[in-house]
Amino acid sequence: LYILGNILNNLSPAALDKARNIYRPLLEEKGYKVLGIIPAHPAITFPTVAEFHEALKGEVLCGEENMGLPVEEIVVGTMTIEGALRYLRRALNKAVITGGDRSDMALTALETSTSVLILTGGLHPDIRIIARAREKGIPVILVHFDTYTTIGALQGIARQIRPQDSRTISLIKEEVARNCSWEKIEEGIESYRVFSTTEGQ
Repeated sequence: LYILGNILNNLSPAALDKARNIYRPLLEEKGYKVLGIIPAHPAITFPTVAEFHEALKGEVLCGEENMGLPVEEIVVGTMTIEGALRYLRRALNKAVITGGDRSDMALTALETSTSVLILTGGLHPDIRIIARAREKGIPVILVHFDTYTTIGALQGIARQIRPQDSRTISLIKEEVARNCSWEKIEEGIESYRVFSTTEGQ
């Protein structure tokens, strides 16, 4: 098996630092080329609001224009506002799952970095929630499951990149071009040609 080299992909900021300063030197010391180190990108790595909607089959009450937003975390709003506030403020680009009757939780979530508000129990929210979500451009999805069932339906959800998703595909191409050494890749391909020619003789 001929290995051209390694591309380290989908790395968090902490892993990115280790890849550059620890793993790359170790690999190269053992004779393995590192052809690229690609950081994680929310728009590529994380599932979108649309994929959450597809998994839940819920009703989109508003925010249809922003179904492509990435969802990096899930916060379940079953606690008191005081208890939830720390999590709501800390989590970025999140889905907040809470009961349709929890207007306090929903309104608080809408004032933080939220990609989608998922309301459970089939309970239509207070009109203030829809009005504020529209102002902020945040999708609101209503489901008839309870909160526990809703969380279960989202287990294992992952980013699916489809052929028609031209924006994401372009972004992937940009990330590969920016973070991979094409010179090393071309050198590796040329070395493989020489290797395969020699092996075939």
